[in-house]
Amino acid sequence: MIVRRRKRSKENNELTSYDGYLFGSKGEAYRYTELKILEKAGEIKNLKVHPRYMLHPAFDSWGEHIRPTYYIPDFEYFEKASGRTIVEDFKGHAVQDDPQFDFAVHDAERRLRIAHHQLLVLEIARDSLPIDLQAQLVFAFGV
Repeated sequence: MIVRRRKRSKENNELTSYDGYLFGSKGEAYRYTELKILEKAGEIKNLKVHPRYMLHPAFDSWGEHIRPTYYIPDFEYFEKASGRTIVEDFKGHAVQDDPQFDFAVHDAERRLRIAHHQLLVLEIARDSLPIDLQAQLVFAFGV
């Protein structure tokens, strides 16, 4: 008998399905509900979930086929107050506090995003939310 174990995510997050989307964590799903409220209130528009940005196309090099590389953030929306398109990545905790976080790789990825698509990416950490929002997050999603 073969027993298949479900692969755990790096941060031990629980995949959450909500409103037809599959989110990487309960916190990300909760952030989606916040953005939907802002969209209904008219503060943002054109909310997209998991948009794809190609960082480089496929190519062949020395007989090896290299697949394209994509950057897939959590959300993208247009903020009416600033007149800017915002690209957002939700983090369960502040990346500066993570001892296993590789800042060199993170910086290289950030430079690629800016160079190819002129993207400024906001990283929203659950830890950086106000205490009352953290309490709502725990209440609504059990995070």
